[in-house]
Amino acid sequence: MLNTMSKWYYGHFIDQTNNILSFNDGTAKTATLNVGDYSLTEFVTEVARALNAASSLTFTTSLDRSTRLITIAGSSNFELSIASGASANPFGLIGFTGSDRTGTNTYTGNVASGSEFKPQVKLQKFIDFQDEQIASFSNVAKSANGSVEVVQFGLDSMMTCEVVYQTNNNTIGSAIENQANGLDNLRTFLQYGTQKRKMEFVPDRDTPATFTKCIIESTNASSTGTGYRLKEYLGTTPGFFSSGTLKFRKVL
Repeated sequence: MLNTMSKWYYGHFIDQTNNILSFNDGTAKTATLNVGDYSLTEFVTEVARALNAASSLTFTTSLDRSTRLITIAGSSNFELSIASGASANPFGLIGFTGSDRTGTNTYTGNVASGSEFKPQVKLQKFIDFQDEQIASFSNVAKSANGSVEVVQFGLDSMMTCEVVYQTNNNTIGSAIENQANGLDNLRTFLQYGTQKRKMEFVPDRDTPATFTKCIIESTNASSTGTGYRLKEYLGTTPGFFSSGTLKFRKVL
């Protein structure tokens, strides 16, 4: 068992429906984000890259990891065309909603970027990334005289856990953290993760700066991590569900 309450940050996927960021640095312009999936940290960097590639101004982005609010700053005043720009925009994912932002050189989002999944109980069957390592590729050859030669390339670090007692039920007064949509949150998280997309695992919610970028490697329903199967605690606590064993692989 992990002795702290944990969480994951996820949801930063860019495709043709949300990759055009409209802004004005004195002239109406568009910045194009590269299609792909990102961890939260990578996403913040990608927003700055796209803006700098489209403008003569210098843009920087920063992140409050506790609130997931992103700040965009420029070397001079600029505008973010949230309402008036292209419809295929990433502003909602960046954390900006509502009207255009004008009149200054720094803007902070009004909503958290991406999504967050919080287990309602401390993770069970936990094995940390540093405690499970497997060769990315290996070949073992044994000669006639009994000598053994091992050829291997790279090491994959794995984390194993189980999310338990996840529920939409009211749990006030119990040891299970109360969440109005706890079970729905687990389903949404696994639906995203089983698409093999990046996320950030935070083992201690109170220390969000300490995290590991990872993807789902396997689940109890899929050795390739492309499906999931929840298990209800029938007979003891109906309406409460377990994720089964989940394995995550650390990615660079």
